[in-house]
Amino acid sequence: PMTENEKIYYEAMKKNFEKYKESMKSVIASSNEGDTDTATVTKAVYQKPLENYLAFKIDSLIEMKNEDMEAALATQESAYKMSIFTSVILTVISIISIIFAIYICVKSLVGPIVYISKTLGKMVKDIENKQGDLSVRLGIKGTDEIGTMGNSINQFIITLQNVMEQINDSSVQMNKIVEDVGEKVAFAND
Repeated sequence: PMTENEKIYYEAMKKNFEKYKESMKSVIASSNEGDTDTATVTKAVYQKPLENYLAFKIDSLIEMKNEDMEAALATQESAYKMSIFTSVILTVISIISIIFAIYICVKSLVGPIVYISKTLGKMVKDIENKQGDLSVRLGIKGTDEIGTMGNSINQFIITLQNVMEQINDSSVQMNKIVEDVGEKVAFAND
């Protein structure tokens, strides 16, 4: 689309071009009739100034279009730079978000597993040193896989504690039986 200024230039050029065509017809007609003086004067007085005027207007239009193109190019370049800047910012934000999400996932997965491992390792060392406390429970709640594993380990510890209590009770009963048998044997030997 043409600007208002370009439309004005175009209309002026169109009018002057019509005058140029008329003067050209006059020059040709004069030349054909053999009147070279009239043809030369018409060319010098009418046609040459119109040629110069048209050339100036064409150059001016070209200049306007070049300026418009340069302005459009500058606008596009600015938009391009802004889009690159926006892309870089969005990429950085995305990377930070991904790192944060990975951190949260790793923390929520690895943290409880490390806690379970350390607690069980301490319990095993305590049992090896004959100081085991089977009343200790893992403080893990939840219905996910880690929560289920923690609950299963707690259930195992409860079962182990019950077995150890039964063994302890059986041991106490065995000691009583052995004492009773020992007393009876001692009484029978007296």
